[in-house]
Amino acid sequence: MPEMWVIWLILFVGFVALEFATVALISLWFAAGSLVAMILALLGYDLQVQIIVMIVVSVVLLGVFLVFRKKWHIVPPSKQATNADRLIGQTGEVIQLIDPINNTGQVQVNGQIWSARTDLKEEIPEGTLVQIVELRGVKLVVKPA
Repeated sequence: MPEMWVIWLILFVGFVALEFATVALISLWFAAGSLVAMILALLGYDLQVQIIVMIVVSVVLLGVFLVFRKKWHIVPPSKQATNADRLIGQTGEVIQLIDPINNTGQVQVNGQIWSARTDLKEEIPEGTLVQIVELRGVKLVVKPA
């Protein structure tokens, strides 16, 4: 059986590789704990001490990270609307009758023409201002503004 420091080194390399593969900043803390345990193994500490220190170091570092990640701006920003998502909530003008039975119609929003539909039971005539409530595929779902 290999010496304990070799096992800790293998765990360290495994946790670092996992961190590179996931970039989740979770296994990095266990890599640090494994590194400390490897140093303790090289210094001749008992296996129980190595395991306890590895767990304590990993959990403390993970806890510190989770507490301070917002302060350190590590948290990804909240979801921001991009591209077509930006249209939701905006107002457009019907340029072709929106027929809920045939699922046809067109709306002009910000100078762009989009296919549109409505979940309402009645048609929406040309010239009506509508609010965009959803994007389904490439069609806007609208309701009268």
